[in-house]
Amino acid sequence: MTRAAIPGAIARALAGAAVLLAAAAAALPAQAAGAPRHVQLEARGDVIAGRATAVQGALGLVVPLGTYVRTSAVAGGGTVSLGGETRGSARADVVARFLFDPFLERRWGSYGGAGVSAIYTGGGRERGGGWRGYLLAVAGIEGPPAHGILPAIEIGLGGGTRVGVVLRSAGAQGR
Repeated sequence: MTRAAIPGAIARALAGAAVLLAAAAAALPAQAAGAPRHVQLEARGDVIAGRATAVQGALGLVVPLGTYVRTSAVAGGGTVSLGGETRGSARADVVARFLFDPFLERRWGSYGGAGVSAIYTGGGRERGGGWRGYLLAVAGIEGPPAHGILPAIEIGLGGGTRVGVVLRSAGAQGR
């Protein structure tokens, strides 16, 4: 894989996540009174350990689908170690999370979610690379907001075992 192909793969992942997020936003149901109505920004760093080990950064948007549910669409990239080689990688994830404390009634709030992920590994199919789709399950805990940021730690399964550090913009009405 050439270095020029890596930005193209990341651009395709970003475009795919944007289309999925736009579809989720267009399908928003009428929200209950008091439900958060703002779109949050999300930045994250993840390690995905499976048939290959990837270290990636990602950016995305979080759309509330009601009081307790948030849908995130993120896209990003980084590097992956596969077969003794380091290659470029990219991914796009769409995840629906159920929040157990959407109104910040407790200092720490847990959540669980599920979704889909598309992960790109450089090198071409003949070398074990290309795009692969996965189902995704996550569990996490968000800390108290600080300076308009909600930090979180997340673990999951999807393309391997995932561990992530997440920063989301905090809303005035809750998580």
